[in-house]
Amino acid sequence: HGPRGTLLGAASLIALGFIGCSLARDLASMTLSYAAIGLGTGATLSLPTATIQRWFVRWRGLMVGIVVAGTGLGAFIFAPLTDYLIAQYGWRAAYSVIALVYGGVIAIAASFLISEPRMKGLRPFGDGEGQPGKPALRIPKVSPSEFTAAQAFRSGAFWGLAAISVLSFMPSFFLNAHLVPYATDREIAAADGARAMGMIGLASVAGRLVLTVAAGRIGWMKSLALCYAVASGSAVWLMFSTGLPGLYVFAGIYGFFWGSTLALFGGAVSSFFGLKALSELLGLLLGLSVLGGAVAPFLAGLSFDLTGSYLIALVLAAFSFAAAAIFSFLLKPPKPQVP
Repeated sequence: HGPRGTLLGAASLIALGFIGCSLARDLASMTLSYAAIGLGTGATLSLPTATIQRWFVRWRGLMVGIVVAGTGLGAFIFAPLTDYLIAQYGWRAAYSVIALVYGGVIAIAASFLISEPRMKGLRPFGDGEGQPGKPALRIPKVSPSEFTAAQAFRSGAFWGLAAISVLSFMPSFFLNAHLVPYATDREIAAADGARAMGMIGLASVAGRLVLTVAAGRIGWMKSLALCYAVASGSAVWLMFSTGLPGLYVFAGIYGFFWGSTLALFGGAVSSFFGLKALSELLGLLLGLSVLGGAVAPFLAGLSFDLTGSYLIALVLAAFSFAAAAIFSFLLKPPKPQVP
């Protein structure tokens, strides 16, 4: 149905969910409101990532990096903004303001989206005839390397990408949920732990811009392997580092490399299966990853409760990132479809 209507619906769900949070009187209504927010937010990464790739051949990696950099920049902006709103006006008013800003900005941005250049009688930027980058009115035929979703499901490469994504999301969900408690366990102030989370978001913006360009030279999968390997090393660093400087070093390096993987993964999926079913494939792969990652914070918390330490969780995180790096390096694209 195209990205515009879908994202407008997502914006409505997000706004209604945050308004529901502002009116919530019990845990059940708050949980239901967050379910609506989650349903809406699920469309806000895969659809823009897929749409931008249909419009660019030249500079495609950079464009993906710019789009996905918005998630890191948003975290960096909204965290202090929300803190200010709560301090000045209370949490109910803060939820209402966020509903208007978050839902409104997504709705406005979605109204400008067009699924692909063919709908305007154009070719993607950099795919024109004559001068590089000049749009042409003649529409290209579909490449035999374009996969439908059903064809992609039957390939081992799709399930390999799914395994890589799950392996990388599980430790990242653990770190997102437990980094501040980990900091306080190491006698670092919770506020400093929160600043480290902000550093991760800011570093991810730089990483997404730099590494998506580098992926054009060394390849999407090799770039992913590099990022996962560094993320594994970052988890090892976190095991042995002490004090606030070590935490900030982790945040900068981990944010730069792990934060780039969302953009790189979107490029990898399109390089494997083309653009024909890219939105659907990205949504399914990221959905599977989130389902797998959702159990990681609980398991890490359980491990801490049983042992009094995050050591086991960090060791497993390092191994999980390392496995994702190895699989990314070894996984090969599927054979092109026969016309």
